[in-house]
Amino acid sequence: MAVFAGAADRHSHGHEVQAIPREEDDLVVGAHVMPVRRARAARNRMMRQAVRQELEDGEQQAEEFDYGTGLPKKIGAKKARKLEMKAEKQAQREQELAEREDRKRQQEIIDVQRQQEAEKEKQEQRLRDEEAAKMKEELERQEEEAYLLLKKGFEVHEEGFGEILTESESQNLLQEFINYITENKVVLLEDLGAEFNMKTQEAIHRVQDLQDQGFLTGVIDDRGKFIFISQGELEGIAKFMHQRGRVSISDLAEASNMLVSLNTTVSSTTREINRE
Repeated sequence: MAVFAGAADRHSHGHEVQAIPREEDDLVVGAHVMPVRRARAARNRMMRQAVRQELEDGEQQAEEFDYGTGLPKKIGAKKARKLEMKAEKQAQREQELAEREDRKRQQEIIDVQRQQEAEKEKQEQRLRDEEAAKMKEELERQEEEAYLLLKKGFEVHEEGFGEILTESESQNLLQEFINYITENKVVLLEDLGAEFNMKTQEAIHRVQDLQDQGFLTGVIDDRGKFIFISQGELEGIAKFMHQRGRVSISDLAEASNMLVSLNTTVSSTTREINRE
């Protein structure tokens, strides 16, 4: 029922005045009576609830979207995990491919470096071989010159005929000269000159030349004798000095009788001249 205020006024003024409802008055809503303020508050609450629900729906939808994989979570946890594993495998394959490419590049660099080093070593070996060949050629040239000088010293005229010895005869004579010394071990240089039709001083020069060229090894004493020392005897002397350490001349002279044989023998250690 609606109750209108101002009934007393009607009686006091004598007029019927229709009352105007105020905000404080009640409204009839269906079978219920609700104040205006309560209705407005209810509408406000409903509006706020609708806005809040809309915001919550947006947040829920945002939470259900996976920005890591770019896929919505609404597809299901099992399928999402499967897609995630697939993405991980793809990333792993790409990483392995990148690593293989990197290893390949590194190996190519190593191969190039090895090839360069091998080429450098080959070039250095070629230069060493060329240098060794030049040194050998120079040594052979020097030996040839020394041989020619030695041979020239033995190009003597045969007595009474004035004929010059041939190259072969001169070479044989030089070898005979060396053999005479090595076989006799101790040679009086005066006798050596007489044996080969040359002066004593010339014989001394020939012996010294042969020593310089490595055809003979030995010493000339103060009595004009040449004592031939073989290669084996030289090694024995070196071993003796190494074992004794510091050796005086008197010690070496005392031991020379044991280290150097003065007996006449045919030595096989003499460097022979073999030239055509």
